[in-house]
Amino acid sequence: MVAGGAAGAPVGTWTVLFTDQVGSTEMRVRVGEGAFDAIRADLDARVAAALAAHGVVVTKSTGDGVMGGFTSTAAALRCAVAIQQSVADRNRTAGEGVGASEALDLRIGISVGDAVVDNGDLQGTAVVEAAR
Repeated sequence: MVAGGAAGAPVGTWTVLFTDQVGSTEMRVRVGEGAFDAIRADLDARVAAALAAHGVVVTKSTGDGVMGGFTSTAAALRCAVAIQQSVADRNRTAGEGVGASEALDLRIGISVGDAVVDNGDLQGTAVVEAAR
C-alpha cells in the first residue's frame, strides 16, 4: 500500500457503489412531503439491507442516494443486483395510498480503483467515477 490521503492514510483498491433516486425532487413535489418521506424510508431500508447483506465497509448518505465502499468487486455487483431486484419488487407490489403506487427509478454507478478512507468517508478517483 502507498501512503496518501489524510494524515498518511493508506491508499487501497476499493469498489465504490452509488445509488441515485431519479426525479426525487419532482416526486417530492408531486406526492407531498409526508408521502415522499414514507417512500424514501422504504427505499433507504431496502438499500441498507442489501448493503449490509453484501459486506459494505464504508457508507454514507448522499441525500437521495447512498455511497457504499466494498473491498470485493463481486460483492458490490451482487449488492447492485439485489438493490435493483428489491426496487423492482417494490414497484410491482406497491400498495395503495398517497404516493404508494409511485414507481421508483434508481440509478446505480460502480467503479473500481484507488481510494483512501478519510474520517469514515472514501476519497479518490473511483469515488468520483462511480458518482457520475
